[in-house]
Amino acid sequence: MSPRLVLMVSLPAFLPVPAAHGADEPEELIVEGERRRAADPAEARMAVTTIAVDERLPEGADLADAIARSPGTTVQRLGGLGDFSAVSLRGAALRQVQVHLDGLPLNPDGSAAFNLSELPLRAFERVEIWRGAGPAALAAAPLGGVIDLRTAADARAPLTVEGTFGSWSTGRGAVRGATTIGGTEILGAAEVLTTQSDFRYFDDNGTDGYWLDDRIRRRASNDKRQASGLLRLRSTKGAVRRTGLILLNARDEGLPGPIGAPADGRLRTLWALGSGGLEGAQGQTALSARAWGQLRDERLTLPSGEAIPEQQGHLGLSLGAVRPWARGEVGLTLQGRFDGRARVLEQPGAARLTLTGVGHGTLSLANDRLLLEAVAQGQGWWEQREGVRILRFAPLPRVGARARASDSVTLRTAAGRAVRPPDFLELFGDRGPMRGRSDLRPERGTWADAGLRLHGEGQGAELGLFIHHALDRIVYVQNAQRDLVPINLGESVVGGVELGGDVQRSWFDARASLNLSPSFVVSEVSGLHGRRLPRIPPVGGFVEVALRHKRIARVSYDLAYDGGNAWDEAGLFVAPPRALHGASVRLQPRSGLPAIGITVRNLTDTLVAPMSRDPRNPASGDVLRPLTDFAGYPLPGRTALITLTWSPSSS
Repeated sequence: MSPRLVLMVSLPAFLPVPAAHGADEPEELIVEGERRRAADPAEARMAVTTIAVDERLPEGADLADAIARSPGTTVQRLGGLGDFSAVSLRGAALRQVQVHLDGLPLNPDGSAAFNLSELPLRAFERVEIWRGAGPAALAAAPLGGVIDLRTAADARAPLTVEGTFGSWSTGRGAVRGATTIGGTEILGAAEVLTTQSDFRYFDDNGTDGYWLDDRIRRRASNDKRQASGLLRLRSTKGAVRRTGLILLNARDEGLPGPIGAPADGRLRTLWALGSGGLEGAQGQTALSARAWGQLRDERLTLPSGEAIPEQQGHLGLSLGAVRPWARGEVGLTLQGRFDGRARVLEQPGAARLTLTGVGHGTLSLANDRLLLEAVAQGQGWWEQREGVRILRFAPLPRVGARARASDSVTLRTAAGRAVRPPDFLELFGDRGPMRGRSDLRPERGTWADAGLRLHGEGQGAELGLFIHHALDRIVYVQNAQRDLVPINLGESVVGGVELGGDVQRSWFDARASLNLSPSFVVSEVSGLHGRRLPRIPPVGGFVEVALRHKRIARVSYDLAYDGGNAWDEAGLFVAPPRALHGASVRLQPRSGLPAIGITVRNLTDTLVAPMSRDPRNPASGDVLRPLTDFAGYPLPGRTALITLTWSPSSS
């Protein structure tokens, strides 16, 4: 079977494949065994949290809301519903977090800060948040971590229709479901969203010491229209399983800019991802092959009417093999990828070819009470930009260990190296408020962590310690014109503590997290040595408590807190700390009737927060400043959403 599998890589994913002689016997092992199970925090050598997409999430929640429930996460939003949202893990920059879909890289090597608002939450069964590094098969080595969005393992989901209406002229419709027809699983989800997002916000006109020009304004040029869809086909018969996946997104939005700045224009985005994969076995060795392509087309229309187009594409191929042995398993993954950027006006095009090899092995000792893992990974890339050819290679080893102190106590530790070349936006920029620098150097880093997890039936808690040391970390900072400019910060350190807990009972559930992330610039740069890294709050946390009665009713309250953080490397622009309260109610009086969900965000309608006039001089007195996110974008006040969810098959 092995030669046949290699030859089939170039064939369409759903051409009939004749079963090999004697394939009937291992068929069940091949089909079921190759489906990667949900990550089990009690077994993993790396820090991981799994968030199930189920009734515990409020009806109006999005991907960013789900991820915010994990320890070690900081969600950064640029405004209200449907606006750009991304996640930082353990104080890492947004591009130091890789987002995958069923293992497919959506922003390979941090090629962009992935916008979570572009994907419908309910298209997925669970979200796995890996902090530090993900599974070896992903061939990823980010400094922050990996978020893997997982579709349902099988096609048993009923047809479900959902409609949402709410504040700021918001409307959202979604449909999802799965079935099996003629030996092929079909899973699909689609969503449309429209919102004016013209919420009220506080504008101090940039003069926080002079209150006569303060105003409550309406957010302008912040409307969104978006349609997205996902389709997955998977064979259920035969010795070789074939999987195809298509993801489409179309988005049109206004770009209002930070408080006090003019609008940046409008952005239209078309995005498509397609992949085909094969899975089989030769004896005890599981084999896999996957190819994918991604195309992103953007057109920014400036207020002057000038249009700036940009096209980026990624093509990738991955081959993998995993074989168990008496005391663990060994595996090999080879991945090749081509990234390209078309010429944009006077800016040149760019191309990058990346090759990654990963070998890993595990060793189980003391009746599986101790598990050791070693990963040998190497990554090389060749790129051409502005007529210059660059060739680089980075060794990326890492190790991990998991020890069971008892049936309910697990210890883990891990360490590794990370690298990220600058992406095309950082190099070339000139997109709205974003500017570029062609002389940026790749980020490099070393990280380590250790943790303790307590687990039992319906409950769990974890304590983690981490540190990562980065060289030439790339961060966006604001200049005097409020433009965002990337710079290499030289040497920096982020360390901290992660706490998390989760309790589930028949009538009650709760989860909470607390993150302490002190950060420092240690480079000998005048004025920067010893300062905090920009856009990393030193403390943050999340609490959610819910009461429920069977499946009829559920009432929940949540609180998200982020400490104050600087927008620039010198600490001149500082966002105030914020505490955002939320509540939700879900009612379904009888099976077969639509479920009604009501969600309220920023329950207290907070628009301003007090803070020191001069963050470097606490004796300067307090002033009121707008409630903003991490780059001076205002957050909306009280926002209410009403959602109706109906599954016709349950009627």
